[in-house]
Amino acid sequence: MKKAKLGRIVVTGSLFLCLMSGVAFAQSNPGLTIDQNGNVGIGTSTPGAKLDVNGNVNISGTLTATSISGAAGGASGNTTSYVPPVLSNFTWVNQGSATAVQQGNAVYVYAPPTSGNNQHMLLVNAPAPPYTMSMFMTPMFMPMNTAGGGLSLYDSASGKIINLSFAPRDPNNTGDFVPSLTISKMNSVTSWNSSYSCFNGGIFANGMGDYDYWLQIKDDGANRTFSISRDGINYVQLFSVARTDFVTPNEVGVFITNSTPFPASMLIQSFQITTP
Repeated sequence: MKKAKLGRIVVTGSLFLCLMSGVAFAQSNPGLTIDQNGNVGIGTSTPGAKLDVNGNVNISGTLTATSISGAAGGASGNTTSYVPPVLSNFTWVNQGSATAVQQGNAVYVYAPPTSGNNQHMLLVNAPAPPYTMSMFMTPMFMPMNTAGGGLSLYDSASGKIINLSFAPRDPNNTGDFVPSLTISKMNSVTSWNSSYSCFNGGIFANGMGDYDYWLQIKDDGANRTFSISRDGINYVQLFSVARTDFVTPNEVGVFITNSTPFPASMLIQSFQITTP
């Protein structure tokens, strides 16, 4: 067994060098390649990024990144850009006893039991249209008929809100739970107005046992569209309405709602607002 040093690189065992375009370890199909641009390849001799791995990666610690691309929502083969939410970018509206905690690349939101419906929102300033707002979330605990969570459009002057939300429901009062997506209007954080539309049951391609999903609200300057996706790439439009209907929001973001006797919680894994 021989040990060789090349600058900061320590190699134990045999060392083979290829100096045409960088440094390669092994004579053919190198296990490790460092090219002239400083890119490192593992299992590839032509790395296309600072770290390019051809094969499986096993991480036993914490992976921290500002943006992650990978399979989403069980959709193998599709790639989605995750934008980890940063809690400090949001401002509470009607926080009450609700809490939010930054947990690595996600934000965990919890709302304890309250009397009556009570919507808690984490908001940012609404950009000028056109813009697209999307989120990837996991409902952690959403009691049937008493809780929900999703995206909000908020007009601070009137207090009115439009929500695109997930909420477990029993629409037929049979005791049978179905996942439900609702596009609704609120007079205030405690007063419901009406629903634009409601979708029950079969909207979830992977069945009722898997609730990770993407929600999206898009404002193109003329209309608002409300969409859902399983992979963060292929969105299905659920509803469209004129952008000034009911509210002209000056704040947008995420919300959770709950009522007695149960709490509610959700994990926000990605949140982003994009503009052209």
